[in-house]
Amino acid sequence: MHRIAIALFALVCASAFAAEQKPSLPQWFPAPGKLFKVDDLKYTDYDYWDFLELDESPIPKNSGGYRPVAGRIWKFGMDDPSPDAWMGLRSQLEKQGFKMAYGDRTDTSPGMASLQKGEGDHATYIEYWNHNKIAIIEIAPNPFHLTLEPPADKPEKIGAHGDIPYLAPIPGSKMTYAMNDRPGGITVSPACGKPDGDKVPDENFGTRRTQRTYDGPQSLSAYATQEAYESALRAAGWDQVCQLSGIGAVDAHYTRNGRDIWAQLRQNGEPWHYDLTVADAGSALREDLKKGCKAALYGVNFDFDKATLRPDSEPALNQVLALMKDEPKLAVEIGGHTDNVGKPEYNAKLSDARAASVVQWLVQHGIAASRLASHGYGDTQPLVPNDSDENRAKNRRVELKRKGCK
Repeated sequence: MHRIAIALFALVCASAFAAEQKPSLPQWFPAPGKLFKVDDLKYTDYDYWDFLELDESPIPKNSGGYRPVAGRIWKFGMDDPSPDAWMGLRSQLEKQGFKMAYGDRTDTSPGMASLQKGEGDHATYIEYWNHNKIAIIEIAPNPFHLTLEPPADKPEKIGAHGDIPYLAPIPGSKMTYAMNDRPGGITVSPACGKPDGDKVPDENFGTRRTQRTYDGPQSLSAYATQEAYESALRAAGWDQVCQLSGIGAVDAHYTRNGRDIWAQLRQNGEPWHYDLTVADAGSALREDLKKGCKAALYGVNFDFDKATLRPDSEPALNQVLALMKDEPKLAVEIGGHTDNVGKPEYNAKLSDARAASVVQWLVQHGIAASRLASHGYGDTQPLVPNDSDENRAKNRRVELKRKGCK
């Protein structure tokens, strides 16, 4: 028994030591020898790289184009390099079968150069820049796989420090922060799945959010995390999944099974730190109305400068419809609210017409008109100061208010 305990302890120590070991260069890469010392070596199991290569068009020598590649990546600096460090290293790599993809072969110290060996899924790339920086890229698939369960028919109970049931972490991650049911929803970029998104202000969804922050494996990149979640969310049936500009950012929307949930992935500081945030619009609507007289409803969208409901409003409207059917005695006023952009008189008129459109939609879907009223408040009742795009998004809303409630 004593020997078994010692063996197990040794195994645990060995595993811990292996996990903490510093990254090393691939075995095939030439030893630096007297050419240079390796400085600040970083390694990721899967990341993105813009590989510099000569363009096929007739362009001046030493100009080129970039081709996106992804795989295992090593990055380091050549510390204390000899005068012929790059030329010596390049010569050794060419003996291994690497060929120049970009750079002047006669220049002994080019500012930028790149080499390639193999093609397609079996390619390896090396890039050199700033006279002392080197990156090695081995094409490989993303090793960080993720399977997500779709949200259930009814809102899930999320423990104070438990994972979000339908938004699990990358395997091997450790939770470092948990926030539950915090007031304030999710602000979503309009570019996510919408044409001409850059011309539309940001939109706010939900009134409460739950967040988890994780430390993933240190060989995890923001790009690998982004790709893993984008693929897993689509497979789990999320309706609108898109990457945002930059690395490590995904927005997603789930509208099946009567749910209306927004989810976000955001890279947080170091590439292996990431946040997962959800806003369950349907659950928050019921909870807010239960605890108070009124509840904000986001996701009800209209054509620009009109009171015509857009098709993407249905998930949010269906939450109101389900609530009204579940509580037959509930009577509400539908209030329309805007930000402070535009003239107050015009905002009041437009918000009144939009609130009336919501009432009309509910009546057309079986709710008695006697249970509904509408009123446009324009920009007279902001929730927050109209001093930022994010705050203006919070103030643009439809609001439900219990009749007779003060």
